[in-house]
Amino acid sequence: MSENEELDGYDQNIDEAENIWYMNGLGKKTFMGKKITIHNYNWTYYRKNGFVTSWNKNNRNKLDIRIKIGDIIAWYLQGNGYVGILRVCDNVEILSDEDKLKHKKYNKNNMPDIEYLEKDKLNEKKLTYYMWKIPVEFLAYTKKRKCITKKSMNYDNEKWSFGFRGSYCIKPKNIYWKNQIIDMYKKMKSN
Repeated sequence: MSENEELDGYDQNIDEAENIWYMNGLGKKTFMGKKITIHNYNWTYYRKNGFVTSWNKNNRNKLDIRIKIGDIIAWYLQGNGYVGILRVCDNVEILSDEDKLKHKKYNKNNMPDIEYLEKDKLNEKKLTYYMWKIPVEFLAYTKKRKCITKKSMNYDNEKWSFGFRGSYCIKPKNIYWKNQIIDMYKKMKSN
């Protein structure tokens, strides 16, 4: 990173971003009656391939409209803490069949997809699911076992943004949110 890209110890992309989103990368969960683990074990794959994914059920998660190039995402692993600060570097799109095949092979079939679900259950409930592909640059990240938490940052409840749920992108209203992201970025970069 050049001196021009840094400002007071953090990446200038954070300062210039129009939106700084929270996104929940799920850990262990039951999906359509099957125990699955997603995102938690995909972290290395995502970093190597320059994107993260999110579920879209019945077209409610309109990430292709909401997330813009240059936006920042604080990626949170459910039950663990924050694992990365990401910058969106291309348009959000539906995960391609080629990406799904690569992802499944790497993930040893832990990532559920339409092929893994009982199609009768989907038809019965008239549900549609697919994955969004969010191309990102990993500005800062940590290992899954060293996620950033309120405790590891020594924050109090007033300044720490928390209590968000789901894989939708959420823009926290806490006035300290941007400072929290900058502090997490610095901690991730120093580890």
